[in-house]
Amino acid sequence: MAGGAPVQLVTTVDYEWPTATNTTPLNSIGTGRGSIVLYNQASFAHWLVTGKQYMKEAKAVHGVDGLCDLFTRKAHDVLQYQA
Repeated sequence: MAGGAPVQLVTTVDYEWPTATNTTPLNSIGTGRGSIVLYNQASFAHWLVTGKQYMKEAKAVHGVDGLCDLFTRKAHDVLQYQA
């Protein structure tokens, strides 16, 4: 459990970025070695809001104040639909 939610460990092939369609459950690593990559929500989905793959690029284009504005507007838009 992580933060009260169950964690599902999955694997990909050939170092692919994990998506909903290219992952399989990790049942065992046997005698081999494995690694774990953890994503937080901001690093995983910020490109949908900023249009840039990396926050360093997004910051260079939008600046800190611009990023704050983008995320604030996105949160406002999403929360309006929840009411």
